[in-house]
Amino acid sequence: MNKQSNQSHANGIDSLSLTLILAAVVFLLLGKLAVFFFFLAALCLSLGIWRGASRNLAARQAENYKFMHITGDMREGCERWRFRSQHCYFTCENCGAKVATTPDLGDVTLVCPHCGHQFTAHT
Repeated sequence: MNKQSNQSHANGIDSLSLTLILAAVVFLLLGKLAVFFFFLAALCLSLGIWRGASRNLAARQAENYKFMHITGDMREGCERWRFRSQHCYFTCENCGAKVATTPDLGDVTLVCPHCGHQFTAHT
């Protein structure tokens, strides 16, 4: 039996491709304001589909990794906003890492999971 290697398969839809396709939808909706948005929609849609069908997996994965790294702080902020009623977030004074705890506990002593530094915070 002759099996194909995984390198011959297409990349599929990753986070960057999905973002490009969603941006195309937004630009299509804005197309009623100016024709320029239709051009941007076509560009984003074609790039998103091209990335999904590309066979150069290493390059597409590297692009997606860079995209996820660049947008990491924004995605983390959205997650904190989403769970704002369930968690209070504090920054470690020593290393700057984020530490989460439940709200309405008063003064608590927190231990940073990264450096082990202990600090007191008011929830």
